[in-house]
Amino acid sequence: MQHNRPMNAAAAFMRQALDLAALAVGVSEPNPRVGCVIVSADGATVLGVGHTQPRRGGDVDRVEADAVSAHHA
Repeated sequence: MQHNRPMNAAAAFMRQALDLAALAVGVSEPNPRVGCVIVSADGATVLGVGHTQPRRGGDVDRVEADAVSAHHA
């Protein structure tokens, strides 16, 4: 059942994180796919985003570090 009500900001950011996680399909198995949205304390500004990325050596990068790096770039 779908509800026809607008998403609040937190739900919208969660949807964005889940959409980002979907970009990591096939990258992180057997670990979970992760998407990250870092938002300012007042909820007005997205400071950074990221998702699980492949890395040399067969490991995966920590998505939170990517999101923070994107904010500082």
